[in-house]
Amino acid sequence: MMPSVELRDVTMRFGNVVAVHDLNLRVDDGEYITILGPSGCGKTTSIKLISGLWAPTEGLVLIDGKDVDGVPIEERDIGYVFQNIALFPHMTVGENVAYGLRVRNFSGDDIQERRDEALRLVNMLQRKGMRPSELAGGDKQKVALARALASGSKLLLLDEPLSALDSRVRVDLRYEIRRIVKRLGLTVVHVTHDQEEAMSVSDRIVLMRDGTVVEVDTPEEMYRNPKRIFTANFIGETNLMEGRVVDTDTKTVTVALRNGTKVRAMAKGFNIGGAVVISVRPEYVYTASMGLAATVVGVTFMGTYQRVQTLTDSDDEVAFDISASSIVPSVGERLRLVFNKKRTVVYRMPSRGIEEAIRLE
Repeated sequence: MMPSVELRDVTMRFGNVVAVHDLNLRVDDGEYITILGPSGCGKTTSIKLISGLWAPTEGLVLIDGKDVDGVPIEERDIGYVFQNIALFPHMTVGENVAYGLRVRNFSGDDIQERRDEALRLVNMLQRKGMRPSELAGGDKQKVALARALASGSKLLLLDEPLSALDSRVRVDLRYEIRRIVKRLGLTVVHVTHDQEEAMSVSDRIVLMRDGTVVEVDTPEEMYRNPKRIFTANFIGETNLMEGRVVDTDTKTVTVALRNGTKVRAMAKGFNIGGAVVISVRPEYVYTASMGLAATVVGVTFMGTYQRVQTLTDSDDEVAFDISASSIVPSVGERLRLVFNKKRTVVYRMPSRGIEEAIRLE
C-alpha cells in the first residue's frame, strides 16, 4: 500500500492574508495529483502544509490516515523535489544522492545500492562521479529527483520541479517523471502553474484560485466538460458567447446569441429565458454553408495548425483551427460558423458575472 494524503478544512493565514481557505482534498494511494493555478492561488502553500514546512492555522493534514500535526518534515517519510535545484556544488552526483541516506545512518552497502538504483532510474548512473556544475539543468533536476527516490519514500512532493528548465527539456522530463513514479507506484503531489504540464502527467488535476479549490477532475474531463468558466479559460483556450435559452428538450438546449442567431448544445436543466454563457474550444468550430455569420480578422500560423480569428455578427470573437496545409481565408472574408453541439458547454450566468458562471449537472 502507498500512502494517502488528506487535507481537512485546512486554512493558512499569514497575518491578515489568507493563503489557503477551508481546503478539503484527498489524494489516494498511488495517485498522481497535480495542483494547478495562477500565481498566488495557494498551490505552493498547500504542498508546504503537506510536507510539514508549515503548520496550518486551522484544520488537519493526514498522511495514511494519521494526523501529522507537529511531525517535522524529516519524519514524514516524504521525498521532496524543489523548484530551485538544491544540489551541493562541492559534492559529486553520487554524493548528493547519498547524502540523505548518510544523515539517516544507513549502512554503506545499503547506501550504495539505493544510490545506484535511484540514479539508474533517471539514467544518470554513468555520471555519478560528476559535479553539478558539469551538468545541464535537466540533468541536475534528474539528480534532485534521484535523491528523493533514494530515500525509499512512497510519497513524492514536486514543487514546480520543471519551471526553471528550457521548454524542450521540460517536456521530456515530465514524461520521464511520470514513467518512473508510476513504475514505482508512488503517491505524488505535483505543483505547477503550467496547464500543459498538468494535463500530461496527472491522474487528476486540482485547480485552485484565491486560496480555494475551484474544481477537481481528470485532465480529459476538465478540458472537455469543465464545470466552471474559470476552468474553461484556464485549461486550454475557449470561445465564450453570451445568450439566452429559447428552447429545451430532454437532451439539448437552444441558445439565442445577442443578434438572435441560434446555437444548439447537448445540455439539460436550463429554463427558457435564462441567461447563459456558451463555451466552445477552437477545434470544435467549423465552417459551413449555414450558421453564425462572421468576418475573418486575423490568421496566425501555429506550426501544425493555423488559428483563424473572426468577429461574428453577434459581436463575439470566435477563433477556430485549420490544418497547416489548408487554404488560408483572407482577412475580411465572410464565413459561416457551426459548433459541435456535443462539445459546446452551456453555463448558467449568475448575477456575480461571467467569471462565476457554472455548468449545471
